[in-house]
Amino acid sequence: RVREDVAFLDFDEAAYPVDGIVDFTLADVEGDHDVFVQVIDTAGDVKTLSGSVVLDTTPPTLTDIDLNGVEDLEITTQVSLTVGVTGTGADLMAIATDGVVDSELFTPFAATAVAVLPSGDGTKNVCVIAKDNAGNTAGPLCDSVTLETAVPVAPRFTLGGRLVESVVITGAVADTFHVGLVPFGGPNDDVVAVEGAIESNDVDVGGVGVNIEFACARDADGLVVCDDDDGVPGIFLPLFTETQAGQDVRPNLVTLRARDRAGNLSSDSSFAVIVDDTPPTAPTPTNAVCSGADC
Repeated sequence: RVREDVAFLDFDEAAYPVDGIVDFTLADVEGDHDVFVQVIDTAGDVKTLSGSVVLDTTPPTLTDIDLNGVEDLEITTQVSLTVGVTGTGADLMAIATDGVVDSELFTPFAATAVAVLPSGDGTKNVCVIAKDNAGNTAGPLCDSVTLETAVPVAPRFTLGGRLVESVVITGAVADTFHVGLVPFGGPNDDVVAVEGAIESNDVDVGGVGVNIEFACARDADGLVVCDDDDGVPGIFLPLFTETQAGQDVRPNLVTLRARDRAGNLSSDSSFAVIVDDTPPTAPTPTNAVCSGADC
């Protein structure tokens, strides 16, 4: 016989075979319970055994999840993410990166854990389930993020509608130079900026340079266009035009790369603006002696 009271006063209680398994219902009260088992043999001898068990039907709680320390992270270039979990009463946790917690192994509960996203760009659903030592579970609590690892195509420079890699400027030179950029589209439709630097590549000038960055936005045709907000497609580049001692030609090397919304960077594109504002030397006439038909 089994009961939670050591005093077995009711000898009409159900008896079970000593080698059987007894289903016994505890009183529905959270906490410690003492369970007593009374064994009686055919001769009427009685022996009482006891044990204790904790009834715990309260599940743990999961209140928050973040990815890489950011609430509602929208996009990432990282396959390996840090999952932050906030909760109480949990002893174990399991993390799924396919949106379903099924066969994932439980590990000791921790405020942060590392999860590896499935390969391939796109939306990934990261879910956490918590469990206590009694087997009560909480969750799943999920968050989604877009994995984007594809890098954009490098910018291409245009002048007069033609692709160019360099240009020579002669005569009077302004402090800026306007150059066009081929619009981005297709796999590069999420480019948000072009960034880089312009510098003199002449060692005599000391390689002086300046960082540049221009925002990009989608136009009415759905293409991503980068400009400097002056209403003219393309960008104005600052130029090094100051005359240097002994230098008639001043090269400016522009290096730009595209950056998408995830932070992926394209390879660099280069464009040379060669400033030549020194007029050529006029030829010096010489005295010539001629005769006959040659004169």
